[in-house]
Amino acid sequence: MRLKLNKSIGIMVIPRQIPEVELMGALHIRNAGMDDAANVAAIHCASWRSAYAGILEQSFLDGAIEADRAALWHNRLANPQAEQIVLIAEETPVQPIGFLCAFGGVDQNWGSLIDNIHVLPSHRGQGSGARLMQTVATQLASRHPGRGIHLWVFEANEAGLRFYERLGGKVVEQDTSRIPAAKGAAVLRLHWPDPHRLLD
Repeated sequence: MRLKLNKSIGIMVIPRQIPEVELMGALHIRNAGMDDAANVAAIHCASWRSAYAGILEQSFLDGAIEADRAALWHNRLANPQAEQIVLIAEETPVQPIGFLCAFGGVDQNWGSLIDNIHVLPSHRGQGSGARLMQTVATQLASRHPGRGIHLWVFEANEAGLRFYERLGGKVVEQDTSRIPAAKGAAVLRLHWPDPHRLLD
């Protein structure tokens, strides 16, 4: 096994050879395990640094983000919550390029929560984000029939908002972010009443 160091964010990325959950062309979608924590944290850092510059405090993006995301994903994958789903998107040869984390059926009104979806900046616009969304929508529709899906996006993240709206999400309310480094930035809830809408 060859270890790769992502020099831009200083986190070791460890390629894995394990069976995929789904194969779509050259893209593999599979469930994440504990030893994916470093890869997920690395993708999360790279994505936030690219998409959230000017939204999150630069001092956080420049340093504290690495320990923060590493701790988060170590904990989530070591001690998964009920109805937690974490998916990894990998290219061939096996190289993680994106991930999605969802919690099934957590909200009585809005249904399942997509808590995170991130793709490496170099791989955005190539369909992997949509495939992650479609894969989790299939799983959630099976586990929670008749329940919707929702997520939060920063209002200033115009590219992310356009992406979700193209997939059929509708803005249903506005709030403020609970992330300390966001300093109360506005966030929007997007909702899909029917998860199958993501599969169209």
